[in-house]
Amino acid sequence: GKDAPREPLVPWTAVFCLAFSVIAGVAIAFGLVAGGVSPRWEKPDPQELWHARVAILLVFSAMVSEMCFLISSSQNVTLMGWNLSTQLSLHGVGDHMLTLTSYVIKACTGLYLWLAVGGVMHTDLQAFGGARPVYMGRFAQWSIAVPALVLLTNRAFMAKSSARDQMTRTGPSMLASFMFVWAAWVME
Repeated sequence: GKDAPREPLVPWTAVFCLAFSVIAGVAIAFGLVAGGVSPRWEKPDPQELWHARVAILLVFSAMVSEMCFLISSSQNVTLMGWNLSTQLSLHGVGDHMLTLTSYVIKACTGLYLWLAVGGVMHTDLQAFGGARPVYMGRFAQWSIAVPALVLLTNRAFMAKSSARDQMTRTGPSMLASFMFVWAAWVME
């Protein structure tokens, strides 16, 4: 039989994401030059620091679970007569490593927020209900975690593709999500 038509390596959505990233980069630079960053917020919300400490504990427990999943993904698994070893090896190790990386970043930024007493903060003067602090550590966390989740999600559909093909198709979406997070930080 005939081979099924192959999807384009760089679909129109990837081109759109690249265009958005360029526009967002220009808009971020313009926003910083024209408007600057809001005044520094001096005292962090005590609830935020408590939240950072609790989040570190939750992320640590998730990291331990993910390490167990990583170890188990290398096992020979048969479920209802189906050998799932190949499927687990395609998705398991890479997916668990991406998830562990995301957890490590979350733990590091949580530690930063806690130990640096909020870290770098500025004031959101346009917030509903009055001014509020904007924590740069949160945006740093999401600028890495969201693209990692985009890659993780796309790997589910492209598990049999090479790493190069996966990054060619997913890279523009990852860049767009990274730029979106920092554009939101500039707008706060």
